[in-house]
Amino acid sequence: MVGKQLINNLLEFFYAMRRTLTRACFERHEPEAQEQWEKDNKLFDFNSIVLFDEYLELGKLIFLFF
Repeated sequence: MVGKQLINNLLEFFYAMRRTLTRACFERHEPEAQEQWEKDNKLFDFNSIVLFDEYLELGKLIFLFF
């Protein structure tokens, strides 16, 4: 069970990294001077693959055994 969660979390992480890197590599034009919020807009949305909920579940599971 823990191994399956670990594998899924690693796959999610590397999938997000791959998407971010491909977007950065295929951007062809020279970047103009941009505000910080414009730069941050291109970052990957990690809200869809939040690992924090997994850690909370694991904490609840450990709490049940003690």
